[in-house]
Amino acid sequence: MLDEGARVCVVDPLGVWWGLRAGPDGSGPGPHSVVVFGGAHADVPLTPGMGAALEHLVGTHSLACVVEVSDLGSAAVRRAFMGAFTEALYDSNMEPLHLVLDKADLWAPQRVPPAGYDLLSRVEEIVRRGRVRGFVPWLIT
Repeated sequence: MLDEGARVCVVDPLGVWWGLRAGPDGSGPGPHSVVVFGGAHADVPLTPGMGAALEHLVGTHSLACVVEVSDLGSAAVRRAFMGAFTEALYDSNMEPLHLVLDKADLWAPQRVPPAGYDLLSRVEEIVRRGRVRGFVPWLIT
């Protein structure tokens, strides 16, 4: 996807996807320009309240990025961030976007915690009806 210049956004709860911008041996920059939001390798640090603002950048610009949420705090804080991010992203995105949700069970679990229903419904909206808004969802775990 990166070789083809596709718009890609990877949501990374573990802090490992920053390597997309590394070279084949991992020691230097690679051939792809990938912006990393959040985490130890961030180009731009994240705070818990940035979910809706970040979606505007991801949803309206042609870029490849990693949104690393591993350092945002508790699971509840990460879910709140992702809820704001996915809701606003659904509203603003209109061009093809590969949205990769790593550890999808965190965002769309089979056993939903009481505070997780809003996020689950947002992820379901992207997966079920997002094609008309350009989404190409990838849920991996």
